[in-house]
Amino acid sequence: MNRNFAEMLFNEPKYLNIVKTTILCNTKGINEHDFKDCVSEVYLAVLRAKNLETHTNIEGWLNQTAKYVAYNFNKHLAKTRGNVSILDIDDEPFDETDFVKNIEDKLLCEEVIDLLKDNLEKTQYNLFKLKYIEDRPNKEIAEILGIKLNSVEVQITRLRKKIKKILENFK
Repeated sequence: MNRNFAEMLFNEPKYLNIVKTTILCNTKGINEHDFKDCVSEVYLAVLRAKNLETHTNIEGWLNQTAKYVAYNFNKHLAKTRGNVSILDIDDEPFDETDFVKNIEDKLLCEEVIDLLKDNLEKTQYNLFKLKYIEDRPNKEIAEILGIKLNSVEVQITRLRKKIKKILENFK
């Protein structure tokens, strides 16, 4: 693989955001150090790839490679913690604080926020803003929306799944 091509890919926000978003959405509670390691693993995979410059779907290739790296990270984490259930992210307990930091600190960029705005229903996008951008607790969200706390929790779970699906298709 041409090193210049790999550097060009990772200097292009469009491609780098695909990698970062995929890793963030497919790992649980990843810290900054591990996040950088996962991004580096994808970069190394790009360096090792043959003929990636002529691949018909580089975005898809990056997305799949980042998913694979995230899966391996989760697998390693599960082994070190002795917790097999960590591999099933959707059913796992979810640390909302880490997810908020991932969204804000790495800020899935304006492009991804716009993508969510365009692909979520208005009520879902408002819930997304309240929970993940404004960092409001579920109880406060329930009061703002005039619904029960349990309903907020169910809607957030559904919202996370929908966001994950949207970001998986992000090109």
